[in-house]
Amino acid sequence: MPNVTIRHARIAGVCSRGMRAFAKEHNLDWDEFLKNGLPSEQFRAIDDATCQLVAEIAEKEVEGKSDE
Repeated sequence: MPNVTIRHARIAGVCSRGMRAFAKEHNLDWDEFLKNGLPSEQFRAIDDATCQLVAEIAEKEVEGKSDE
Protein backbone atom coordinates (compact mmCIF):
# COMPACT_ATOMS: atom_id res chain seq x y z
CA MET A 1 0.00 0.00 0.00
CA PRO A 2 1.25 3.49 -0.81
CA ASN A 3 1.76 6.39 1.51
CA VAL A 4 -0.79 9.17 1.55
CA THR A 5 0.83 12.61 1.38
CA ILE A 6 -0.33 16.17 1.81
CA ARG A 7 -0.45 16.39 -1.98
CA HIS A 8 -3.10 13.66 -2.06
CA ALA A 9 -5.11 15.52 0.56
CA ARG A 10 -4.93 18.69 -1.51
CA ILE A 11 -6.10 16.81 -4.62
CA ALA A 12 -9.08 15.66 -2.52
CA GLY A 13 -9.81 19.29 -1.66
CA VAL A 14 -8.58 19.24 1.94
CA CYS A 15 -6.59 22.29 3.03
CA SER A 16 -3.48 21.98 5.19
CA ARG A 17 -5.19 23.51 8.23
CA GLY A 18 -8.09 21.09 7.96
CA MET A 19 -5.78 18.14 7.46
CA ARG A 20 -3.69 19.12 10.47
CA ALA A 21 -6.78 19.29 12.68
CA PHE A 22 -7.96 15.96 11.30
CA ALA A 23 -4.55 14.37 11.98
CA LYS A 24 -4.64 15.59 15.57
CA GLU A 25 -8.20 14.32 16.08
CA HIS A 26 -7.26 10.86 14.78
CA ASN A 27 -3.80 10.63 16.38
CA LEU A 28 -1.96 10.67 13.07
CA ASP A 29 1.68 11.76 13.17
CA TRP A 30 1.49 15.17 11.46
CA ASP A 31 5.25 15.63 11.11
CA GLU A 32 5.69 12.17 9.57
CA PHE A 33 2.71 12.82 7.30
CA LEU A 34 4.34 15.99 5.97
CA LYS A 35 7.79 14.45 5.67
CA ASN A 36 7.07 10.99 4.20
CA GLY A 37 3.34 10.47 4.15
CA LEU A 38 1.48 7.79 6.08
CA PRO A 39 0.36 4.34 4.91
CA SER A 40 -2.98 4.39 3.16
CA GLU A 41 -4.08 1.59 5.53
CA GLN A 42 -4.15 4.16 8.33
CA PHE A 43 -6.59 6.25 6.34
CA ARG A 44 -8.67 3.23 5.26
CA ALA A 45 -9.07 2.28 8.94
CA ILE A 46 -10.80 5.60 9.72
CA ASP A 47 -14.54 5.65 9.09
CA ASP A 48 -14.60 8.91 7.14
CA ALA A 49 -15.46 9.54 3.49
CA THR A 50 -12.60 12.02 3.00
CA CYS A 51 -10.09 9.52 4.41
CA GLN A 52 -11.34 6.91 1.98
CA LEU A 53 -11.03 9.38 -0.91
CA VAL A 54 -7.50 10.43 0.02
CA ALA A 55 -6.41 6.78 0.32
CA GLU A 56 -8.02 6.01 -3.04
CA ILE A 57 -6.18 8.88 -4.73
CA ALA A 58 -2.84 7.62 -3.41
CA GLU A 59 -3.61 4.01 -4.36
CA LYS A 60 -4.73 4.92 -7.89
CA GLU A 61 -1.59 6.96 -8.36
CA VAL A 62 0.56 3.92 -7.60
CA GLU A 63 -1.54 1.83 -9.97
CA GLY A 64 -1.02 4.45 -12.68
CA LYS A 65 -4.66 5.48 -12.71
CA SER A 66 -4.35 9.01 -11.33
CA ASP A 67 -7.23 11.31 -12.30
CA GLU A 68 -5.16 14.46 -11.76
